[in-house]
Amino acid sequence: MSRKLKKIFLKVEWINLENEETDEILSRYNKKFANDFSGEISYLNSSKNKQKKEPKASLDDNIPSSPLAQKIYRNLAKKVHPDVSKKSDAHEVFKRLSKYYENNNLIGLISISSDYNIILPDLCSEDFLDIEKQIIQAQKRISQKKTSLAWMWATSKEDKDKLKKIVYQTLDLDENSFLEWKKNN
Repeated sequence: MSRKLKKIFLKVEWINLENEETDEILSRYNKKFANDFSGEISYLNSSKNKQKKEPKASLDDNIPSSPLAQKIYRNLAKKVHPDVSKKSDAHEVFKRLSKYYENNNLIGLISISSDYNIILPDLCSEDFLDIEKQIIQAQKRISQKKTSLAWMWATSKEDKDKLKKIVYQTLDLDENSFLEWKKNN
Protein backbone atom coordinates (compact mmCIF):
# COMPACT_ATOMS: atom_id res chain seq x y z
CA MET A 1 0.00 0.00 0.00
CA SER A 2 1.38 3.39 -0.96
CA ARG A 3 2.07 6.09 1.60
CA LYS A 4 -0.49 8.29 -0.07
CA LEU A 5 -3.17 5.64 0.39
CA LYS A 6 -2.12 5.02 4.00
CA LYS A 7 -2.45 8.74 4.69
CA ILE A 8 -5.95 8.76 3.18
CA PHE A 9 -6.95 5.78 5.35
CA LEU A 10 -5.64 7.55 8.45
CA LYS A 11 -7.40 10.80 7.56
CA VAL A 12 -10.65 8.95 6.97
CA GLU A 13 -10.30 7.11 10.27
CA TRP A 14 -9.58 10.38 12.07
CA ILE A 15 -12.51 12.23 10.48
CA ASN A 16 -14.86 9.35 11.32
CA LEU A 17 -13.72 9.36 14.96
CA GLU A 18 -14.03 13.13 15.14
CA ASN A 19 -17.51 13.00 13.63
CA GLU A 20 -18.69 10.24 16.01
CA GLU A 21 -17.36 12.13 19.02
CA THR A 22 -18.93 15.39 17.87
CA ASP A 23 -22.29 13.67 17.28
CA GLU A 24 -22.23 12.13 20.76
CA ILE A 25 -21.40 15.44 22.42
CA LEU A 26 -23.92 17.35 20.30
CA SER A 27 -26.62 14.84 21.24
CA ARG A 28 -26.03 15.61 24.94
CA TYR A 29 -25.95 19.34 24.25
CA ASN A 30 -29.18 19.16 22.22
CA LYS A 31 -30.92 17.39 25.12
CA LYS A 32 -29.67 20.03 27.55
CA PHE A 33 -30.77 22.82 25.21
CA ALA A 34 -34.20 21.22 24.68
CA ASN A 35 -34.57 20.85 28.44
CA ASP A 36 -33.45 24.41 29.23
CA PHE A 37 -35.64 25.90 26.48
CA SER A 38 -38.61 23.51 26.51
CA GLY A 39 -41.15 26.31 26.97
CA GLU A 40 -39.61 28.45 24.26
CA ILE A 41 -39.52 25.53 21.84
CA SER A 42 -43.18 24.73 22.55
CA TYR A 43 -44.06 28.37 21.98
CA LEU A 44 -42.18 28.48 18.68
CA ASN A 45 -43.82 25.23 17.54
CA SER A 46 -47.29 26.52 18.42
CA SER A 47 -46.72 29.82 16.64
CA LYS A 48 -45.41 28.00 13.55
CA ASN A 49 -48.57 25.88 13.47
CA LYS A 50 -50.68 29.04 13.49
CA GLN A 51 -48.71 30.59 10.64
CA LYS A 52 -48.97 27.48 8.44
CA LYS A 53 -46.29 28.37 5.97
CA GLU A 54 -46.52 26.96 2.48
CA PRO A 55 -44.52 23.79 2.10
CA LYS A 56 -41.12 24.28 0.57
CA ALA A 57 -40.33 22.45 -2.61
CA SER A 58 -38.07 19.58 -1.70
CA LEU A 59 -34.86 19.06 -3.56
CA ASP A 60 -34.10 15.70 -5.03
CA ASP A 61 -31.95 13.95 -2.44
CA ASN A 62 -30.39 11.55 -4.92
CA ILE A 63 -26.78 12.49 -5.41
CA PRO A 64 -25.33 10.96 -8.54
CA SER A 65 -22.51 8.60 -7.65
CA SER A 66 -19.09 9.49 -8.91
CA PRO A 67 -17.10 7.02 -11.01
CA LEU A 68 -14.75 6.65 -8.03
CA ALA A 69 -17.63 5.78 -5.67
CA GLN A 70 -18.86 3.27 -8.24
CA LYS A 71 -15.43 1.72 -8.56
CA ILE A 72 -14.95 1.41 -4.79
CA TYR A 73 -18.52 0.20 -4.25
CA ARG A 74 -18.20 -2.59 -6.81
CA ASN A 75 -14.87 -3.66 -5.37
CA LEU A 76 -16.30 -3.79 -1.83
CA ALA A 77 -19.63 -5.36 -2.84
CA LYS A 78 -17.78 -8.35 -4.28
CA LYS A 79 -16.34 -9.02 -0.83
CA VAL A 80 -18.96 -7.91 1.71
CA HIS A 81 -22.19 -8.92 0.00
CA PRO A 82 -24.14 -11.27 2.31
CA ASP A 83 -24.19 -13.98 -0.38
CA VAL A 84 -20.38 -13.94 -0.49
CA SER A 85 -19.21 -12.90 2.97
CA LYS A 86 -19.18 -15.40 5.79
CA LYS A 87 -19.20 -12.68 8.45
CA SER A 88 -22.17 -12.54 10.81
CA ASP A 89 -22.67 -8.79 10.26
CA ALA A 90 -22.62 -9.00 6.44
CA HIS A 91 -26.21 -7.71 6.04
CA GLU A 92 -25.56 -4.61 8.18
CA VAL A 93 -22.24 -3.90 6.47
CA PHE A 94 -23.81 -4.24 3.04
CA LYS A 95 -26.65 -1.88 4.05
CA ARG A 96 -24.09 0.70 5.18
CA LEU A 97 -22.10 0.17 2.00
CA SER A 98 -25.20 0.71 -0.15
CA LYS A 99 -26.17 3.83 1.80
CA TYR A 100 -22.69 5.29 1.40
CA TYR A 101 -22.78 4.54 -2.31
CA GLU A 102 -26.23 6.11 -2.77
CA ASN A 103 -25.00 9.25 -0.99
CA ASN A 104 -21.70 9.32 -2.87
CA ASN A 105 -19.95 9.11 0.52
CA LEU A 106 -16.35 8.29 -0.34
CA ILE A 107 -15.30 8.58 3.30
CA GLY A 108 -17.80 5.91 4.33
CA LEU A 109 -16.79 3.63 1.47
CA ILE A 110 -13.11 3.98 2.31
CA SER A 111 -13.90 3.42 5.97
CA ILE A 112 -15.50 0.05 5.18
CA SER A 113 -12.54 -0.80 3.00
CA SER A 114 -10.19 -0.01 5.85
CA ASP A 115 -12.26 -1.82 8.48
CA TYR A 116 -12.28 -5.02 6.45
CA ASN A 117 -8.74 -4.74 5.04
CA ILE A 118 -10.03 -4.64 1.49
CA ILE A 119 -7.59 -3.13 -0.96
CA LEU A 120 -9.00 -0.21 -2.90
CA PRO A 121 -8.81 -0.24 -6.68
CA ASP A 122 -5.99 1.79 -8.19
CA LEU A 123 -6.58 5.45 -7.53
CA CYS A 124 -5.37 8.27 -9.75
CA SER A 125 -4.45 11.80 -8.66
CA GLU A 126 -7.95 13.04 -9.41
CA ASP A 127 -9.41 10.32 -7.16
CA PHE A 128 -7.21 11.44 -4.29
CA LEU A 129 -8.37 15.04 -4.85
CA ASP A 130 -12.02 13.93 -4.72
CA ILE A 131 -11.41 12.11 -1.45
CA GLU A 132 -9.57 15.12 0.00
CA LYS A 133 -12.53 17.36 -0.98
CA GLN A 134 -14.93 15.08 0.91
CA ILE A 135 -12.63 15.10 3.94
CA ILE A 136 -12.66 18.92 3.87
CA GLN A 137 -16.48 18.92 3.57
CA ALA A 138 -16.72 16.53 6.53
CA GLN A 139 -14.48 18.83 8.57
CA LYS A 140 -16.76 21.76 7.72
CA ARG A 141 -19.84 19.80 8.86
CA ILE A 142 -18.09 19.02 12.14
CA SER A 143 -17.25 22.71 12.58
CA GLN A 144 -20.88 23.64 11.90
CA LYS A 145 -22.03 21.24 14.60
CA LYS A 146 -19.59 22.85 17.01
CA THR A 147 -21.04 26.29 16.30
CA SER A 148 -24.67 25.24 16.74
CA LEU A 149 -26.90 27.03 19.21
CA ALA A 150 -27.03 24.00 21.52
CA TRP A 151 -23.21 23.70 21.51
CA MET A 152 -22.83 27.40 22.26
CA TRP A 153 -25.38 27.20 25.07
CA ALA A 154 -23.72 24.19 26.71
CA THR A 155 -20.13 25.38 26.46
CA SER A 156 -20.39 29.12 27.00
CA LYS A 157 -18.88 30.62 30.14
CA GLU A 158 -20.93 33.76 29.60
CA ASP A 159 -23.72 34.81 31.98
CA LYS A 160 -26.70 32.57 31.12
CA ASP A 161 -29.25 35.41 31.34
CA LYS A 162 -27.24 37.47 28.89
CA LEU A 163 -26.78 34.44 26.67
CA LYS A 164 -30.51 33.66 26.82
CA LYS A 165 -31.21 37.03 25.17
CA ILE A 166 -28.83 36.09 22.34
CA VAL A 167 -30.62 32.75 21.97
CA TYR A 168 -33.98 34.56 21.78
CA GLN A 169 -32.61 36.86 19.06
CA THR A 170 -31.19 33.91 17.14
CA LEU A 171 -34.51 32.06 17.35
CA ASP A 172 -36.36 35.27 16.44
CA LEU A 173 -38.40 34.86 19.62
CA ASP A 174 -40.19 37.88 21.02
CA GLU A 175 -39.77 37.60 24.79
CA ASN A 176 -42.95 39.54 25.62
CA SER A 177 -45.09 37.39 23.31
CA PHE A 178 -43.52 34.28 24.78
CA LEU A 179 -44.23 35.40 28.38
CA GLU A 180 -47.83 36.19 27.41
CA TRP A 181 -48.20 32.76 25.80
CA LYS A 182 -46.65 31.13 28.86
CA LYS A 183 -49.23 32.79 31.15
CA ASN A 184 -52.08 31.45 29.03
CA ASN A 185 -50.75 27.89 28.83
